[in-house]
Amino acid sequence: MQTQKTHVGALFLLIVFVVAALIYLCLAAVTGVSALISFFDHSAEVASKANIVGAFGLEFLLVLIPAYLSLRKNMGGQDVDRPVHIPFAAWQIGAGVTIIAAAFGFGYLVSDKQPFDAMLLPIFTVLAILTPTMLLFGLAVRRLEAGTRWRFWSIFGLGMTVGPLILIVAELLVGVVMLVGVVAYVMLVPGLAEELTRLSTQLKYLSNPTEAVMLLEPYLSNPKVLALAIGYIAVLVPLMEELVKPIGVWIFARQIRTPAEGFVLGALSGAAYGLVESLGVANVSGADWVTLVGARMGTGLLHIGTSGLMGWGIVSMVQERRYLRGLLAYLGSVSMHGVWNSMTILFGFSSVLSAAGTNHMPNLIVPALGSMAVLGIGMFFLLLHANRRLRLAPIPTSAPAPVSEPLPAPEPDPVPEEPRATE
Repeated sequence: MQTQKTHVGALFLLIVFVVAALIYLCLAAVTGVSALISFFDHSAEVASKANIVGAFGLEFLLVLIPAYLSLRKNMGGQDVDRPVHIPFAAWQIGAGVTIIAAAFGFGYLVSDKQPFDAMLLPIFTVLAILTPTMLLFGLAVRRLEAGTRWRFWSIFGLGMTVGPLILIVAELLVGVVMLVGVVAYVMLVPGLAEELTRLSTQLKYLSNPTEAVMLLEPYLSNPKVLALAIGYIAVLVPLMEELVKPIGVWIFARQIRTPAEGFVLGALSGAAYGLVESLGVANVSGADWVTLVGARMGTGLLHIGTSGLMGWGIVSMVQERRYLRGLLAYLGSVSMHGVWNSMTILFGFSSVLSAAGTNHMPNLIVPALGSMAVLGIGMFFLLLHANRRLRLAPIPTSAPAPVSEPLPAPEPDPVPEEPRATE
């Protein structure tokens, strides 16, 4: 009897996904206990904590899918190698739009009404974040080849677990290096350390946010501070994120047949990362809920588009040796991500300073929002165009085995003649 060999890759991914699922489950449990304590204490933070419980709970359930398929792969299940089809019919698009509208409408109604916000808002938050992500991903990749079920969900799982973990560590390390540089600069400028110490002391005794912003206004409107924020968030962060987000595509690049399939799996990586990022900042309630959750739709579109472009470039490099295409895909993804982050920073700085009535910077709220809207609309139509072009691209087939010409039949051995009798 032949024993089934262990699939090393599937076993490793199974361990990764099980550990990640347990972490998400523990985080949901701990936050749930904290939310219950806040509920009985009549704290205003109970709705925000309930949203976090819902976010961790959804992440736990989603990671279970690639964990199960990795287990089936390791057990030799044949169903995990079936192809994934994403037809995405018109009725699915209509259903997605309806769910999004209902989630935002009901979420707005209960966002500041206790205790309904704590009980119902997590459900509407999950629907308002998960459904747009699925809808945008489906529109971007419908009718394109997506590979096997195990590879598809493994790349999704890596985008929800290993990718975010690597980026958190990398961004923290870069942030620490920049902080050390800032501290060194403060120590070298005469009188600046003492000035910041006095500022810190004054901020401790302020309870009004407007007064705090007025106190910080000379620093927030300083071009050096703005340049430092843009340098980190709009340059260094996109450089790291666009390289790491499609980590599953990098791992499976030799098994991905075409750049079109790479585009699908890259977009899938971006959708997974966008879900984790959006759910991680969804700990709000009240009037800010609609604004923040609505803004995450644009960020999700950005992650799907840039990672789809990266997936296309990665497979082009690995399978077709088109390194220039891969480099241009990376630079294009970083540029779009950097512009989006830059506009977000300008919008945030200008909004905070304008709200306090101390804005010495030009009012950049409208230009920043307009630029983000143009970029988001452009990204949406670019995804639709890419989908149409990639659907028309030919799918390579395996080269047929060379047919060898038949060898000539060997000639029969000559039959020796019998000697004739002599007289």
